[in-house]
Amino acid sequence: MALVWLVLAVETAVAFGIALWAACWAQRTLRTAPRCTQRSRQQNRVRVPDRAACPRG
Repeated sequence: MALVWLVLAVETAVAFGIALWAACWAQRTLRTAPRCTQRSRQQNRVRVPDRAACPRG
């Protein structure tokens, strides 16, 4: 019975890995904007708390 659980766990891990890879690949493929540079990523990180502080609605 332990072998069944081991096989199930391995299959689940493999399926999750494939799904994660496919999601990353699709996101890269479908993205039309150019990749963010390191500088713009840092600016986005700085801006996030300001946006979070804004009142909702």
